[in-house]
Amino acid sequence: MWVNINLQSITAGGCFTVAVLLVTYSPASKNSDIAYCPCLKLAQHPSQLQSALSKSKTTAVPTLYVSLSEKVVRLVSNGTTKAEFPIAIGKPGWETPTGDYYIDDMQQYPFWKHPITSEVIPPGGDNPMGSRWIRFHTTADGLIGFHGTNTTASIGTAASHGCLRMYNHDIEHLYQQVTIGMKVVIR
Repeated sequence: MWVNINLQSITAGGCFTVAVLLVTYSPASKNSDIAYCPCLKLAQHPSQLQSALSKSKTTAVPTLYVSLSEKVVRLVSNGTTKAEFPIAIGKPGWETPTGDYYIDDMQQYPFWKHPITSEVIPPGGDNPMGSRWIRFHTTADGLIGFHGTNTTASIGTAASHGCLRMYNHDIEHLYQQVTIGMKVVIR
């Protein structure tokens, strides 16, 4: 028996790329029993498939580009900016880290844990995380990601504990356009 697994990226409508996992099975003879094949477990683990996709060098894969100096995030696909949003960045002593990352968690109406006091704030108007959370990095000091805010005057400034704050209506729009595994480039 042989099993052939082929991972292909297909651009759909020129807007985004999806992965297709092609599995071909061929018995060695008509009487062969289907044996356990560890490579078939890939189809059972979407995180592995998503991870492989997120590392693709295909230019069709949408990417979030953050310009710390401009205090903006851009959603770029096929070399074209599809959306641009103003952000707040990390304040002195809590700078937003530069580098290449991948989105690894997304939540609607997240809880927030204060990085200094460890106080936990539930979702709602008092929550400084706003209505959405998109994590892309974990540090010894905590988690880094995009989130909404209840302090809209901070947008366009260096005011956060390292995260990228956005207006709630902007983070809700961005949340609909990103996926786990999408690349985030911060410069």
